[in-house]
Amino acid sequence: MSNEFNDEHMLTRVLGMIALQAMELREKIMMGEELPSWAEYKVYSASDSIKGALSSTYRIEDDFSQNMPMRIAMHKMAGEKDAPNYRPAEDDNETCETCAYRDESGLCHAFNFKCKANWVCDAWED
Repeated sequence: MSNEFNDEHMLTRVLGMIALQAMELREKIMMGEELPSWAEYKVYSASDSIKGALSSTYRIEDDFSQNMPMRIAMHKMAGEKDAPNYRPAEDDNETCETCAYRDESGLCHAFNFKCKANWVCDAWED
């Protein structure tokens, strides 16, 4: 069977393209690009689809799936260090805008992304 019609070849090629597209989109978002709500929905849907496919590769006895939530495990595997519990701020005195890690341009130096001024994470510092 030709490589171009081999399931393994086709799947790894498509997954490689998805990874590159995801990295490009992530970079744009980190640089302040805002997605319309329909595009955010597509990203969340794609994530759910990938997680569903990935879950088919794990067995109950796999230590990975038993001891660690999927979201955390995926971040660890990707080597990512996201802002913990990043969310809209409830206290105007504790926001990304007042955090010691954020510079004038809006870049969070603790987690290397452009954060929203009125949001906060659990790593907030005075």
